[in-house]
Amino acid sequence: MQIQYRKGYKYQLYITYSYNTGIRGYEISTPFLAMDRYGKLTIYAGYAWDGPSGPSIDTLTFMRASLVHDALYQLLFCYRHQI
Repeated sequence: MQIQYRKGYKYQLYITYSYNTGIRGYEISTPFLAMDRYGKLTIYAGYAWDGPSGPSIDTLTFMRASLVHDALYQLLFCYRHQI
């Protein structure tokens, strides 16, 4: 996973990242995120997020987890509000 700093956000993806969530039966797509009905989350290059919060530090493991966490919450909001 290649990450860079982006003004206004702490991190931005250089390349698209995919993660199998295990969440099935839903499909949603936005300009920076998508999840297919089989649970594959795709976060496109250019997506920006603020990294881990709380007592965690910015290691690759925590950054990856915060990326997936933020993406899923954003998709949840979009799905509920049909954006």
